Amino acid sequence: MLSGNLTAEIYWFLYSGVQFSCYEYLQLHHANLVSSSFSSGALSSAVTTLVTYPFDILRTRFVYQGKDMYYKHILTGFASIIKDEGVLGLYKGLLPCLASIMPYMGSCFYIVEFLRSQCSIFHCLGYSV
Repeated sequence: MLSGNLTAEIYWFLYSGVQFSCYEYLQLHHANLVSSSFSSGALSSAVTTLVTYPFDILRTRFVYQGKDMYYKHILTGFASIIKDEGVLGLYKGLLPCLASIMPYMGSCFYIVEFLRSQCSIFHCLGYSV
């Protein structure tokens, strides 16, 4: 169970770091426009998913393996998947994941940027528009 928890922690740490870094980078090149926030959010979520998806696959397999412990550690888990299924085994189910996460995160980033541009409460909280 420890390997599953560690895998989840690595996954979420990478997910947050990659997503917000990529989003900020894309928005920087679009002059932080509200109109570009949907595409920047969608693209940053796609890049993030590509980077972190193998950790999500392994985390899921740790959770569902039961008492047999086929995957004992993170490195042996990755090695087993690659050996048994090839590198593409680390990306099973990627396309449906991308199809759902891209519009969702694009919408989330758009809503946040739109509200930030419209609401004066963000100024009171110290956020710049």
